[in-house]
Amino acid sequence: MNWFPRMLLTAGLISTLPAFSQRLKKAEKVVVAQLKEHVYFLADDRLEGRRAGSKGEQLAADYIKKQFTNIGLTPKGSQGNWFQEFPIYDGKDYSQASYLFINGNEINKKNYFPHALSPERMLEAMPSIALKEAGVPWFLDFGAELEANKSNPHFDREAALLVKVKQAAENGATALIVYHDPEMKYQPKQRGDELPIPVLFLNKTEADKYLHDETDMLEIKLKTGFTKLERTGRNVVGFMDNGATHTVVIGAHFDHLGYGEDGNSMIRQENPGLHNGADDNASGPAALIELARMLKKEKKNPFNYLFIAFSAEELGLFGSKYFTENSTIPLTSINY
Repeated sequence: MNWFPRMLLTAGLISTLPAFSQRLKKAEKVVVAQLKEHVYFLADDRLEGRRAGSKGEQLAADYIKKQFTNIGLTPKGSQGNWFQEFPIYDGKDYSQASYLFINGNEINKKNYFPHALSPERMLEAMPSIALKEAGVPWFLDFGAELEANKSNPHFDREAALLVKVKQAAENGATALIVYHDPEMKYQPKQRGDELPIPVLFLNKTEADKYLHDETDMLEIKLKTGFTKLERTGRNVVGFMDNGATHTVVIGAHFDHLGYGEDGNSMIRQENPGLHNGADDNASGPAALIELARMLKKEKKNPFNYLFIAFSAEELGLFGSKYFTENSTIPLTSINY
């Protein structure tokens, strides 16, 4: 069989076609043209970077499904479908299960947020802003901390905050309300150990309204609670049944980074922009499709083939992990 070396050749020629076009045989030119067609579609702006669980990922999955169908594969996803869907953790939302009242006035969710690692608690108290008494929430002017360290190149904002939280908890604070932090931003996928007490960040508008006089005593009523967010990713699974005892699994991932929403972009700025992902990884599923087409044409083959276009690999091999834990064919039949 000569399909494998040809596959390697054509996959490597996608980006260098002009230099080699005169050397390719007619059949090889057809394969290269098809590879380019797949890459152009998958990396098109319309798919918005194929972020796992997005509409762009769904368009890519539909395209691969169509190619597998045209080749003559049979669906081998969940319950005999082409797709094997799986949940993707998308962080925590506080807006439905948290609240903050100051002096009987409910603070708008846009004007405060809890630290995502806060424990889920509910409490009511009448603390003084200035006094640090046990059994009540404490208040932390983090602006003073930032000012004191503005010339310190080694200052770690999050580490400094965690020290303050730990100290407050050890001295009996039941919560910590942080204000005057211009960099405060809710991080729904914050990683780390749960904090010992709830921590809430209050924006400047509300801080100036309620915390301008440190001698005041405030009526505080708060709850920190979270709901888990999920989105749905999908593998595309096609099977070539040659009546063999063993099956060879061939895979490539088709998801990419979208607009960098998951924080996995190499571009270190707030809005890294669209990641089309032609080489990483539209070329992989393009090769997968054409390899399936070539194998389908082989008259004799000692193996069955399972072709899997994995998703959510950019998030940490989610799609392939889900498949191995929920295989749609017996794992004992897979040829290692």
